[in-house]
Amino acid sequence: MSSAAIRSLKSLVFSIIVMVGALESNPKAMGGDRIENATLGCSVVLPENGQAAIAGGDEAPFIRMIEREKSPPSWEIVIRELNLPVPEGTFGEPTAPPSPALMMEAYLKDAKAANEAFEINEKATELRLAELPAARASASFQHTSGRTARYDWTFIQTGPRRFLLVQYLADQARWPVEIFKTVTESIKIQTEAEIAARTLTVVERGSAIVARFDQPTLRTLAERLNEGLWYRLHGNGRGTGEDRELGYARLVVLEALEDAVRKSGPPVATTAGETGMLVWIQIRILPAREGTPYRDVDHRAWLSWDREAELWLLRESDRMRNSDATRSTSIFGIRPRPTAKDPRRWLQVVSQSRETFERGEIKIEVPSNLDQYLSEAERLVLPSLLAITKPLPCEFGVYAWNEDREALTRRVEEWNPLGGPEGDGELLSRPSRITRATIQRLDAGGLLSRRITPTDGAGGTFEWDLIDGAELRALYLRKGIPFEG
Repeated sequence: MSSAAIRSLKSLVFSIIVMVGALESNPKAMGGDRIENATLGCSVVLPENGQAAIAGGDEAPFIRMIEREKSPPSWEIVIRELNLPVPEGTFGEPTAPPSPALMMEAYLKDAKAANEAFEINEKATELRLAELPAARASASFQHTSGRTARYDWTFIQTGPRRFLLVQYLADQARWPVEIFKTVTESIKIQTEAEIAARTLTVVERGSAIVARFDQPTLRTLAERLNEGLWYRLHGNGRGTGEDRELGYARLVVLEALEDAVRKSGPPVATTAGETGMLVWIQIRILPAREGTPYRDVDHRAWLSWDREAELWLLRESDRMRNSDATRSTSIFGIRPRPTAKDPRRWLQVVSQSRETFERGEIKIEVPSNLDQYLSEAERLVLPSLLAITKPLPCEFGVYAWNEDREALTRRVEEWNPLGGPEGDGELLSRPSRITRATIQRLDAGGLLSRRITPTDGAGGTFEWDLIDGAELRALYLRKGIPFEG
């Protein structure tokens, strides 16, 4: 352990008396349900009076549970990952084999360094939890109010140097023995090797699926969507049930030159020259209220037929009606074709604001096996590509650009060709394993008919519904909403 462990510990070392802050709950989890962080490789039964957050992404996954509807909550449970670092300056020297007891001692040493007021009350080694070796320590910390916070830490070994930490925190005088005992008895854990095997299987399925995205498949999609599709954008917030018009969008897929991404104005379809598949999405987001700007989004993503090169540009412009003033930002991505001089595959992403002149630039190496990678163009139309290639129902993983994290992350896709309410295809898409899924449904013709994205933890959604352009215009006319398209 080291300064990183101390920083991590400091984020958890606070007494129950001063525990504050909102916790985003899992909207589907109820007391008594089994909840899981698949990245962490751990599942547990949620206490009857608890609520849970499952987060941390792929880098720092965790499960956090607290008492529901009580502020401050009287108990907290955190399950997260710890890795025992190799001691510095020990190259070639014999060291003790990694064990829960060794992990516990390293952690307690850092705990005391972070907060000298900690008092270690009890230690136990040679334990087993979920059929894995474990060690446990109990500590206390007296708050200035005179009340004492108690911590129970259990260290469970899941790999050569990987451990799960299960932390229980509550007021020592009101220690909820039965709640914590029930949670402990319900814990199920996957070892590091089991997680790796599951991940490998998911990635192998993804490679087999993406390998079928060849030139005939891409051309078939361009032929199906070259006339364009219209979508009504609507949704509700925080489970109010009130459906609100949010805007509209148009999706077009064309055979075009790479320059169609850079040039302003509508892209031109062509079969002459070094063409590829161009995905073009236009979005109009309506003002949130009177006197606020509306937003126009122009997203163009081009992919060469052999998938070896891509180019994409996302422009967002905020405008006020009856005004020429605009605020705009752009994100530009380019993956040049590999050369003999530089055979590696690189994705370079540049973001820029026209108002602040701020500029950011990221260069990321793309997997050497291109079948493990989804281009931006393919990501935008993935459900329709699956409708053409028709893989069997499965869960698969594939790397793609993640605009929220500004990195390549392994997406987890769950495909069911008979998953729609009318027997049509359905794809559940997650930018990482523990995020809530966006539901994408296909109609009988393999076109995206509905897209539902959760927007908060209380049932809010942002939805795309396939609609005829004339019908959309008539709908907006009836509602008195300006329509330009």
